[in-house]
Amino acid sequence: EKELDVEDLIEKGVCVVTVSAGGYIKRVPADTYRTQNRGGTGVLGMETKEEDHVEHLLTLCTHDYLLFFTNRGRMHWLKGYEIPEGVRQGRGKALVNLIDLAEGEVVRAMIAVGEVDVPERYVIMATANGTVKKTELRQFRNLRRKGIIAIVLDEGDDLIDAQLTDGTQEILLSSEDGMAVRFHERECRELGRATRGVRGMELRDGDGKPTSKVVAMTVIDPTAELLVVSARGMIKRTRLGTGVAEYDKDIGGGYRLTHRGGRGVIS
Repeated sequence: EKELDVEDLIEKGVCVVTVSAGGYIKRVPADTYRTQNRGGTGVLGMETKEEDHVEHLLTLCTHDYLLFFTNRGRMHWLKGYEIPEGVRQGRGKALVNLIDLAEGEVVRAMIAVGEVDVPERYVIMATANGTVKKTELRQFRNLRRKGIIAIVLDEGDDLIDAQLTDGTQEILLSSEDGMAVRFHERECRELGRATRGVRGMELRDGDGKPTSKVVAMTVIDPTAELLVVSARGMIKRTRLGTGVAEYDKDIGGGYRLTHRGGRGVIS
């Protein structure tokens, strides 16, 4: 005999969680969607209000932890099964009914993990003004209802993304003016939750005036390719390369490995 937890009675399964820009969330079984060819019209994945759109989509196990990182630098989490299950055509439930979001606070990134209190797992965060920060995942294990601080932001700054790493990976930041900087995450020292980060990308001119904003962060695999999509729907893929300049010349492209805080190369 043993004590039963509610979680023991919930079947494990793969699901897809969608969050709209208007703050509606739902989960549906992964097999709800069928594989299609490129260029198709697709199937309706979420019904949205006028002027709303799907902002985030993530696949996870129903027993995984889903970490929500907001534009104000706070983190909330739910278990996968705590997200209401809906139908493919449905809009879902308002996220503010599940986690305590302040007025004007929106989700910028979602991370799914099996366990939070594990060693050698890190969360890399990036802000619009080019700041990056690395914090050990286990520092997010003690949740409070109003969420916990993930990063301290300067006035006018905005958290744009957070991703999971193992401490040995490379990071690529992309700015809205088409520049990208690639660096190793070991250049980011490990910091506590209630702290600011360090400079990841230079976004100011010689007079100190802002020239651009960071719009995306990618934890890269050097053997893979980078897919870039513009706001107007142009798409492009480029081999990342090893980061060594001599090798990149041979592959006809590539993003050389530099150091954090640089202006980057044309993407």
